[in-house]
Amino acid sequence: MRRASWSGKRNNSITTTGGGVYFFVRMVAIATNIVYDKDKGRYTMSRVSIGRRVTYVSRQIIKLRNKCLDDFECEVSAAHVHAFIYFAHNIGCSEKQAAAAIGKDKTSIAKSVKKLCEMQLITAKPDETDARIKRISLTQKGRQEMIKVGKALEAVSVIMSKDLGSEQVQAFLDILSAIQNNVQDNLEGRN
Repeated sequence: MRRASWSGKRNNSITTTGGGVYFFVRMVAIATNIVYDKDKGRYTMSRVSIGRRVTYVSRQIIKLRNKCLDDFECEVSAAHVHAFIYFAHNIGCSEKQAAAAIGKDKTSIAKSVKKLCEMQLITAKPDETDARIKRISLTQKGRQEMIKVGKALEAVSVIMSKDLGSEQVQAFLDILSAIQNNVQDNLEGRN
């Protein structure tokens, strides 16, 4: 059996000698963006893509948000927090409006409504003119819960922007907006 020997090179590249690369090394290579460079005859670390970095940061922020929700002893679970926040800021909205605004399907929103009603955080009453439409509003318990959720989300914001000046935060937001617009334009065929 041949062994692969690894040595670090400049620019975060990794080379292999000895002729063999094990299966587990290939899996690590896939997960860490290591690619085989045919011209150089070795494995190198490729430049991290924006999409990969955004995905990673997004996952980390979700973990942080969930931790802060737990730290502030919020009853609302991570699965329903987006819907809950939307309902808190849009009293009297319908499930359909929430689904469109949040970007989730109506079934997911209906599940959130059911769960939040069971927790007595919201009420869902039939619309006066169309009984098929449920109008959502917060209960007193829901308003108290929203205060805790607000504090948890404020903690997330403080942690994320630690050691960043307002100019840096604004520049970052501008870059994210530009990326979002580029992606949206492409998806809508305007690219």
